[in-house]
Amino acid sequence: MMLKRKDSNLKSHVIFMLLTVFISLGIFSSNILAVDEGVCWVADSRHNQIVKLAPDGRELLRINGFNGPREVSVNASDGSCWVADFYANRVVKLALDGTELYSISGFYQPWTLSVNHEDDGTSYEDYPQYTGPRTGPIGPGACWVGDYRNAVKLTSDGTKLVRVSGFIVVRSISVNPEDDGTSYEDYPQYTGPRTGPIGPGACWVGDFYRNQVVKLAPDGTELARVSDLVWPSKISVNPADGTCWVAATLSYQAVKLAANGTELVRVSVSTRIRSVSVNPEDDGTSGLTA
Repeated sequence: MMLKRKDSNLKSHVIFMLLTVFISLGIFSSNILAVDEGVCWVADSRHNQIVKLAPDGRELLRINGFNGPREVSVNASDGSCWVADFYANRVVKLALDGTELYSISGFYQPWTLSVNHEDDGTSYEDYPQYTGPRTGPIGPGACWVGDYRNAVKLTSDGTKLVRVSGFIVVRSISVNPEDDGTSYEDYPQYTGPRTGPIGPGACWVGDFYRNQVVKLAPDGTELARVSDLVWPSKISVNPADGTCWVAATLSYQAVKLAANGTELVRVSVSTRIRSVSVNPEDDGTSGLTA
């Protein structure tokens, strides 16, 4: 079953995938890629493979060597693909042609990830946990990883910048490549010393068993924590306005949050919602259709 809900105030829509069984295919369609337009990368967990499909569905690549890959995320600037290789306890970055560029170990059952194809404006000096020799801008292509009870930010070459702890299983992460227009002053829960704009690269994290969604600044600072989202299985941020849709699986709801975490919309259905995906563009439709 599929529902499409069009928001009358913000010209965007979200597709609710209503599934009653778990499907072990994580799919990301990179339909905005100039370098690789319209391709679809698939995490085939059952066969321990990553598959790349052409826009017409033809199989282009099938890559072996994984162990229960859980999710993929495509970098829209260069066509590279990040893989959460769950049972191998690693994250892998693949080139456009499927060549393995980096294999980053030191994770525990990474479930989800989200790559930022833009530059979030941060530098190595903004990350106190990073003690390496590098200085200067991070640049585009940073990737956030849901690492069991942590959210970890990597540079485009897999260097670990920050590890945010204290979650009870991270099942979904969604990074906003754009500036959502908010400032530190817009978040009542934030009591730190900073002021001024958050900037691009904020990250939403689903704290699954705590039934919460947490918003982090690009450097990992916690900005907001939203409760009453029972089993947030999937998060999808809208880069056009910074809003965020959440699949609250166990409550049979899809919830839309403002950029600062304020609840805007809560839609209830008759079965569990496993995933949500937002379209930042106006698709020309109106109302609710099934």
